[in-house]
Amino acid sequence: MKAMSVALSLLPLFAQSQPAFAYERWLRIHNESSFSVCEIYISHVGTNRWGADLLGYDCLPPDSYIVVDPGWQQGYCMMDMLFVWSDGTTSVRQRYNICEGTDYYLTD
Repeated sequence: MKAMSVALSLLPLFAQSQPAFAYERWLRIHNESSFSVCEIYISHVGTNRWGADLLGYDCLPPDSYIVVDPGWQQGYCMMDMLFVWSDGTTSVRQRYNICEGTDYYLTD
């Protein structure tokens, strides 16, 4: 698989070299679908708005992944995710527990 960004893909290596913090959170999103994902948004469960698009101007092509750090230092584990596909359709994953799984797979 191809890494979306060298800086983002090195996040797990950096995290291993630093002391573990109680509220450290990160997530690897794998695109194993046949389509590109052009926007990814995350938010705390129960929030009324999405954060910024994590991909910026890029798209996440099939057979690749991105590592995201939601930057939450409050200890939140539950998150909602919104994905916008290259054809403009959207899909939502609600109540994903980032504390129990650090890999999320997008499939057809």
